[in-house]
Amino acid sequence: MTITICLVEGSYPLRFQEAPDGDQLGPVPTTLMVCSRNLYVLWQEYEFGVGGRNPARLFTSVERGRVKFKYSRRKIIWGGIDRMVRGGATAQVAIDKIYEVYGKLNVSAMTSAMRQDEKNGGHQQLR
Repeated sequence: MTITICLVEGSYPLRFQEAPDGDQLGPVPTTLMVCSRNLYVLWQEYEFGVGGRNPARLFTSVERGRVKFKYSRRKIIWGGIDRMVRGGATAQVAIDKIYEVYGKLNVSAMTSAMRQDEKNGGHQQLR
């Protein structure tokens, strides 16, 4: 279980892990993975967190600012998957559709391609 507390009014919240027996384990890292190999892991990082880290969707503005470059690059893909999930698809189906549209590009190249398409209203098959 994770507990969120504010130490000083107006400060950003700190999250702490709690062991099953109730002991406090320490702060939960608010970082992103160094390198994501595929979109499935990238979505896992956004939705649930990877390697004991907080899920990226729960980052505060201060935490997002600490990993600004990575977060902003990955937000393009997270947003595309999230949009399709809200439209009724599962995350697996949404990711498969992105792979179908962009092929087997690496995550970095896929992010660049999706960013370019977003400037023009998004890819037709992903709307």
